[in-house]
Amino acid sequence: MLKIAPALPGQWRQLAGFAILALVAAAAARALDLRGVGSFFEPYFAGFSSASVFGATAVIGVISLRVLQASGWFGTRQRGDPIGVGVAAVLATLFAISVVTVDRFVGIKVINVPMPWSLLFYPTVALVVEVFFHTMPLALMFASLRSIARSDSDRVGWVCIIVVSLLEPAYQLRFELAGRSLSWLDTYVWTHVWAINLVQLYLLRRFGFASMYGMRLVYYFDWHIVWGYLR
Repeated sequence: MLKIAPALPGQWRQLAGFAILALVAAAAARALDLRGVGSFFEPYFAGFSSASVFGATAVIGVISLRVLQASGWFGTRQRGDPIGVGVAAVLATLFAISVVTVDRFVGIKVINVPMPWSLLFYPTVALVVEVFFHTMPLALMFASLRSIARSDSDRVGWVCIIVVSLLEPAYQLRFELAGRSLSWLDTYVWTHVWAINLVQLYLLRRFGFASMYGMRLVYYFDWHIVWGYLR
C-alpha cells in the first residue's frame, strides 16, 4: 500500500504552482461564462458546468501529483523546469509545423474557437486535458504497479507512459470514425496526437508538470490560436 509522507519543500512548490494555475484557469473559464461564450466548453464537458469541471480538475490534479511524488515517479534526479519548458516549446513548435503543413495541403477537419476567446479557452481546456488524460490515470496506474510489481521505477514508468499516451488519441479517434472507415489522414492524426502525448509524458517524468503543460500550451497556441486564425 502506498504511504503518503509529508511533502518536501520542492514538492510543495510543484503542488502550489499547480493550484495557482488551476485558479487562473478557473478564473479564465468564468470570464468566458460572463461574456456569454461559455458554450465553447459544452462539447468537451459532457453537460457539466465549467465551475464543477475546474473544481474537479484542481482537486484531482493536486491529489494525482502528490501520489506521483510519493510513489517515486519523479525520482531523485535534479529538476530542470526552465530547461524542460524550453525543450517543450521547441518540440511543440516542431509538431505544430508538421500538422500545419498537412492541413495547408490536405485539410484537417478541426473546429477552432475564434479570437479573442481562444486566448482564454485553450490554456484553460489544456489544463483539464492534462489532468484527466495524463496525471490522473498515470497516478492510478503507476502507484498501483509500484505497489505490486518488483520491477524498478524506470521500467514501470515506461510501461505507464506508453499505456497512458494512448488514451487521448483513442478518445479522439473514437469520435472521428463514427459511421465511416479509417483513412490515411485519420492514421496521420492519430499518430501525431499519440507522439505528442508520448513526448509530454516523458517530459513530465524528466522535468515536471510545467514542461508537460507548457508543451500543450505552445502547441495549442501555434495550431489552434495562430493557425486557427490564419486558416
